[in-house]
Amino acid sequence: LTQGGQMVVALPLRGSFPEFYDMLREYALRHDQPHFGEAVDAAMARRPNPETLSEAIEAAGFSHVDVGVELVAISFENGRDFLEDPISRLVVAPDVMASLPVDNGVDHAWHYATAAIGKYWSEIPFELTVNIGSVSARKL
Repeated sequence: LTQGGQMVVALPLRGSFPEFYDMLREYALRHDQPHFGEAVDAAMARRPNPETLSEAIEAAGFSHVDVGVELVAISFENGRDFLEDPISRLVVAPDVMASLPVDNGVDHAWHYATAAIGKYWSEIPFELTVNIGSVSARKL
């Protein structure tokens, strides 16, 4: 940004997508992969909270930082509707996959999690929980 410019950003904060991370933890338990389960927990913990996000933005040279948080539950008719929705393919999948270590287990875990969501929520509504952090800051 140029001097005096304003940044406005929205992103998922810590606590977002717990339904999906739960399926990844289930994969780790069922396939006896405790290290993968630990990696899932670490990925969730690395996601910023409002305080760490504000600190990082200030450290990057911004001032007048304001971080708002809104807990949103996005409803889908069932798990398959969620998996076919653009929010799943364009937001959740890339975000979650980028947070996990790259190894052979990630692809297997991903396929397991998506199959489980499709199966467990085949006939009931699926809700995706997102803690949306909205940030406004100025570059002075």
